Amino acid sequence: MIKISKTVNAILIVSFIASIIISILLYKSVSNQLGDIKYISGRDDPNFDTQAHIYQYYQSNPKYKGERKGIRKEIFLKDRDVQSLKNGYITARFILNSKGQTDRYRLKAVDNNYQKNQVTLQDSQKIISQLKILQNWIPGNVKNKKVDSYVQINFKIHDGKIIDIF
Repeated sequence: MIKISKTVNAILIVSFIASIIISILLYKSVSNQLGDIKYISGRDDPNFDTQAHIYQYYQSNPKYKGERKGIRKEIFLKDRDVQSLKNGYITARFILNSKGQTDRYRLKAVDNNYQKNQVTLQDSQKIISQLKILQNWIPGNVKNKKVDSYVQINFKIHDGKIIDIF
């Protein structure tokens, strides 16, 4: 009976330790969500202030004054030419902090067949500089508190020109 009790205790201890390890691993995997934008030294502003948790846009509903119409109006006044892509989509993702400031811009492009495409450095700099001009951001809100959020803006490209922003 004592031998069985020792075996059961050993199994319980091993199970307990395994559950703690699994819990820690799960916590770390959830806290670093897929799609998080990590800081890149030399590219991103080292003084850009973010909170520990950054919400997805659909969780906190960040906005731009005038919504998409306001964004289109400000960006369409600028140069619309794109050299990277004849036809397709460029998606810009960035962080809007609780103070209404933006940084950590990342771009991805696909053609009309949704095949991955590269954005040239020149196009990347042009699009990001246009996005940085946008100053009328309204931070996301969760439980009546301003929060940091990811923002996504899509550019539709046709014949090498931006024809829509959504």
